[in-house]
Amino acid sequence: MTLALEYGKIFQIRVYVNEICATLKDYNFEIEYKAELLKLTGVDWTGSVLEKDEGEHYTESTPGIINVVDPGGTTWKGLTNGLLFTLTFHIEFTDAAEHIWRTNNQGTLHAFINFTGATLSFEEGIIPMSGITMPSDLDRIVNLIQGDIDCDGKVNVLDLHTVAAYYDQTTPVKYDLTKDGIIDIFDLVAVATNFGYGGS
Repeated sequence: MTLALEYGKIFQIRVYVNEICATLKDYNFEIEYKAELLKLTGVDWTGSVLEKDEGEHYTESTPGIINVVDPGGTTWKGLTNGLLFTLTFHIEFTDAAEHIWRTNNQGTLHAFINFTGATLSFEEGIIPMSGITMPSDLDRIVNLIQGDIDCDGKVNVLDLHTVAAYYDQTTPVKYDLTKDGIIDIFDLVAVATNFGYGGS
């Protein structure tokens, strides 16, 4: 599944469990995402089939790798389709050279989200990830905004000033937006194309 977004946008991913005949007791998931492009802002259990446990939690000791856990307490039997939790992500990244708009490419980045570990526990026993049909990796396409030099989601005077400061120079190459070997009027025009985008 692909979805094109831009800097500053927020999106959610809902995680469901399907076709469960046994009595579901708890779960433990490890989810990896591209921390260079995304920030996890929270995990929500509203509407979850196991929300009465009041012990659900998540940890992110390493940026980009989170563990979402329901420690048990409430059980659910005959579950055909049920929401477990909802992840909320914010698109944010730095102005590293590979993130800057280039007129000679498509101006897109790819942010992946995938399950790297999963365990479902039942009264009847435990099923590891190898016994669970897992969803395919999610691919979030992040569109770069032409002229957004500092990658803050806006094209404003700061972006123009940054390029102008290196006018008639060959470095840093990340400000040579037209990739013609020099930072010149054409690069300023590349910024001016979307001037005002994202608000003041």
